[in-house]
Amino acid sequence: MGIHKLHIKSTARRILAYNPLGKSMVTRHPRKMLEVKRLIEREGFKIPQGAVKTTKSGIAVQRLANGNYKGQPSTSTFHIRFGKKSFFVKYSMDYPKTQIANYKKARKLFEDKKINGYNVRILMPHIIYGEHKPQDPAKHLDHRPTFVVTDYLDARQGTLYKDHFDRNYAAKDPEVVHELGQLRIAKDEIEEVLFHENISTEQRDKNLFVVPGKKTLWLFDLE
Repeated sequence: MGIHKLHIKSTARRILAYNPLGKSMVTRHPRKMLEVKRLIEREGFKIPQGAVKTTKSGIAVQRLANGNYKGQPSTSTFHIRFGKKSFFVKYSMDYPKTQIANYKKARKLFEDKKINGYNVRILMPHIIYGEHKPQDPAKHLDHRPTFVVTDYLDARQGTLYKDHFDRNYAAKDPEVVHELGQLRIAKDEIEEVLFHENISTEQRDKNLFVVPGKKTLWLFDLE
């Protein structure tokens, strides 16, 4: 999670951004990473939400969530596991150049800063890959099927803001009520910073990870 620097390679049809860990994943496991890509393209939206599909080579693909949000096409997210590897993949029609720029911008905005007493960390991607199909109209060159690969954060490390808030909303303990109020203020202030930088704040309650007891928030999915 601490590897930040993204290297970028692009052609007329493809754009790839990666950090050292992303490069290692591809060079050490090229067949498996390609298999993950092809499986998601071919069958990703057919896997029931929450279900796990295991390939012949031992790759476990769990579909986490999907959406048809207003103003944007279908999106789906996956938890991928093989061997000791465990990572998160978002697959969508998106603007990879914009995503790359937003991650870099957000890291600079929040690096070494606190928002209402919370440390804000950016869950930087290991890989962002966008591919433009030859038959697609040239005017949509930057709007293409896009894969974003990051670390997978699970329940042992924390919880999504929305789930954390929903779980504790009815609490009567004054400390818990105070913590939720401070957390909401932090989220609102983060959204205000992102809004002024033209970074989407939609679904932010589902794209903010809370680490209880450590006053730390992980921010991800920066469109």
